[in-house]
Amino acid sequence: GAQAETGVTTQYAMDPLVWETHQGSSSAEVGPLVEHQVVGRLTGSLGLIDRLVVFLGLPVNLLMSGRIYSGAPEADGSSLGDLFAGLRGRIWGEQDDLFAIAMQASVTVPTAEAADGGQQFAGDWTIGGDVLLLMELRWRWIVVTADVGGRFRKPADLGSVEVGQELLWGLGLTVPALPGTLEAYLEAYGTTMEIP
Repeated sequence: GAQAETGVTTQYAMDPLVWETHQGSSSAEVGPLVEHQVVGRLTGSLGLIDRLVVFLGLPVNLLMSGRIYSGAPEADGSSLGDLFAGLRGRIWGEQDDLFAIAMQASVTVPTAEAADGGQQFAGDWTIGGDVLLLMELRWRWIVVTADVGGRFRKPADLGSVEVGQELLWGLGLTVPALPGTLEAYLEAYGTTMEIP
């Protein structure tokens, strides 16, 4: 039968958005436009069948702060993020297997822009979508995850940079903090500003 779940997560990121004088060159890094970000996410999911899950979520930027640079947009502070909904399907592996692969597709709606038309980084300015290949390695109580995919949206100018399609990647580690109740995870993630 169908299985429903809800959850609340909190995520901290340090330097999730840095300004570079030459895009893609770490040696040209000026500093962080967004230096500290704390995001709370309310999520819900419904397992339709053994291998298929639909999900919905709403992020809220509890804190977004950064440095101020002449000619660059400023961090948005506390703000609503973009509502997202999607579908995840397990391609290979059972729930108790050592390794599993899944695909995920999601759509974002520009609720951050609707809540605050002056926002810069809280969300997108248009409807967008992500497609990801998800991999998971499970060993005893440790779970290692990796994902790669793309973000698709209508390109727009953000100051002197055009933001559009992006290549996404992530690597994570999950361990139980309170078994059956609370999990702790460490994640590294990134994007390119443009898919070649």
